[in-house]
Amino acid sequence: NHNHDQGYGQRRLDGGGSLQTFSSNAPYTHGLDTHVTLENNGRPIQAEMVMYDGPDNEPQKVKTFCMDGSRNRFKATFSGRGTMSIRNTGGVTFPATASVYATPR
Repeated sequence: NHNHDQGYGQRRLDGGGSLQTFSSNAPYTHGLDTHVTLENNGRPIQAEMVMYDGPDNEPQKVKTFCMDGSRNRFKATFSGRGTMSIRNTGGVTFPATASVYATPR
């Protein structure tokens, strides 16, 4: 179970601009990394992620696109723990599932 923090977890991202926000319920914490996985049933995934409250309060931003969200799941590691927003910028017919969890370095 990767849910070390009650605010993080797994949520569905409907297509067409759907936004989910994952809050760690804690300020930025040195010594932890936040991990994000985006996947679906094999459809394209297009998304934008922002980790707020990052090092020096600078947002960490990532945009991604993959053709097959089953074979080529997107995985990323962000430095620290803070509030993560994930927007599905793909079409309305391309939902995805986002998983967010924190681990010690």
